[in-house]
Amino acid sequence: MGDRLARAVAALFAIGGGLVLSGCGSQGGGELVVTYAAADGSSQSVTVPVDAPRCTALAGAPLLRAPEGDAVITAMPVAGSADTWALSVAIGDGMTFVSDGAFEADESGFTVDDLSGVVTAKESDGTVTGISADAHVSGRFEC
Repeated sequence: MGDRLARAVAALFAIGGGLVLSGCGSQGGGELVVTYAAADGSSQSVTVPVDAPRCTALAGAPLLRAPEGDAVITAMPVAGSADTWALSVAIGDGMTFVSDGAFEADESGFTVDDLSGVVTAKESDGTVTGISADAHVSGRFEC
């Protein structure tokens, strides 16, 4: 999980590192379902609604966010690649699904089907711990 976790954490900080943009809100929606292997080996599934999506551009690249409540979702293209996006989905209890996998997206949203990633948790001291290297997300984010 080492290299994959390091890339995911770097993507998470790039996505969530204090970006505050207020692009146009819309009546879009959808939901994302994150499935991951818990520490006890059981499969956990969390459904995250896409509430109040905001779709804007940052330096000419699309930035998709649903910043409401505890379920923050952020997606943006990875520098230098139109097909690879960094996706972060807060799933509660301080845990976040993170992926830098390839999926199609544009300024109107995206659909993912079994996109792989990792689940991390931010500890009270600010460190990030890997929770699951076997995580996937499916669903739709629509602006």
